[in-house]
Amino acid sequence: EQRKSVPEGYGLLPDEWEDGVYPTFEILKSGRRGSKQLRVALPDSIWRPRAEMWGRGLALLDRMQYMSED
Repeated sequence: EQRKSVPEGYGLLPDEWEDGVYPTFEILKSGRRGSKQLRVALPDSIWRPRAEMWGRGLALLDRMQYMSED
């Protein structure tokens, strides 16, 4: 399998993670002033490929926006 590149600066690389470890959960805040919290599991095999795809798409959009500003 060919490994697709992962852009820097989007929190997707090991050196961008807390302690260099992929996060196993995320806390989502909701309610008034974020008073309620929901702990969401982030299984690596499910979420990392999705996050990497999202990051590549966001990096592409960032480049397109930068190019259109010239």
